[in-house]
Amino acid sequence: NLYANSGLLTVDGAITGGDDSTITLTSNGATPFQFTQINAGATGMVSITSANGIEQTSDDTGSNGITAQTVILNATDGDIFQSVGVGDTNLNLFGVKNLTIEAGDDVALNAQGSTLDFLSITTHGTTPDAASIELINMGGSQSLAVTDNGSGDFNLALTSPTLLDFSFTATATGIRTA
Repeated sequence: NLYANSGLLTVDGAITGGDDSTITLTSNGATPFQFTQINAGATGMVSITSANGIEQTSDDTGSNGITAQTVILNATDGDIFQSVGVGDTNLNLFGVKNLTIEAGDDVALNAQGSTLDFLSITTHGTTPDAASIELINMGGSQSLAVTDNGSGDFNLALTSPTLLDFSFTATATGIRTA
């Protein structure tokens, strides 16, 4: 566990634990928490809390991003994204089965073919245009589209041929299903 309760948590390089590791990172800096690679193993858990955002600062090569079975990303006032990439700005998730997201602004994630068993999303954004949510490359024929159908509400279209425990909370506007 690494906690920077009154400032920015800075990590230079990869954070690696073995299978079944728990990696908990908390940053209270004025800018997003930045990382290149966090690996808790195939059965591990990664939890990142940084109110002002979570930013992957490495490209799409190799296993850059987060590897863990359970991933919790909490950026209540910020974005969750990748700042260095070719063609997309999606933070990479490898082997994730249980995903919890809370964000105040945009969320851009790449599931890298992972099939989810659990997905919980909480957005504090006022509209889908002001706080977009993108989760691409889900495995097992799963897909999630979050759009604005013109009403300003979050419009959800979810497909999962396998059992998926799903919740979506919008704290500042409505929700519609497609």
